[in-house]
Amino acid sequence: MQINTILCSVALMLFGSIGCSRPDYPATESNGADFPAEATSQENQDERLFIYSGKMHLVVENPDALRDPLQAVANKYEGYIQALSNDQVTLKVKAEQLEEAMNEIGQLGKVKEKSISGQDVTESYQDHRIRLENAEKYRLRYLELLEQAKNVEEILRIENELKRINEEIDLLSGHLKRLTSQIQLSTLVVTLERKIKPGPIGYVFLGLYKSVKWIFVRN
Repeated sequence: MQINTILCSVALMLFGSIGCSRPDYPATESNGADFPAEATSQENQDERLFIYSGKMHLVVENPDALRDPLQAVANKYEGYIQALSNDQVTLKVKAEQLEEAMNEIGQLGKVKEKSISGQDVTESYQDHRIRLENAEKYRLRYLELLEQAKNVEEILRIENELKRINEEIDLLSGHLKRLTSQIQLSTLVVTLERKIKPGPIGYVFLGLYKSVKWIFVRN
């Protein structure tokens, strides 16, 4: 009877604050109930966390010849090649050196387009971190209750809760690991465009264009 009372108390603690209003953070991939998150300190709130990503459009003589140079850039900035196709390469590079990596890649051809974007994930990260800490505390509490269980029914109830909590911990841990990886390593997508060389007729028109341009410049 005492175990049942304690189980109910822990369950109320676990679910009590679910209905309270809170910011609309991205949800975890879980079908179970969320663990309550407590307010973060001002110090933690001041440390903003961003996921940065970059895009580049590069015009080059031979896109295939850039695979090794791009791999070298990825290695230099503590990253790797994530995806590779005929006209596009996706790299992961150290976030603090994203701009440096883009400048170095820009020297491999003519930069047609370049941009950097950032996403603030501070609230999402802190929310999931605190929920993970709370879930781990609840797991310890249920392990203590398991040692005090006096019959099969109590053991089964506690084991079911432990299974659910362990699943939630795995999901929260996985989410935090993904966020941490995305914060530390930026994604850089490089689109490669082959430089078009004019044929014999094209060179005639190109020469004519330059001649006309030269005449207008002189006038």
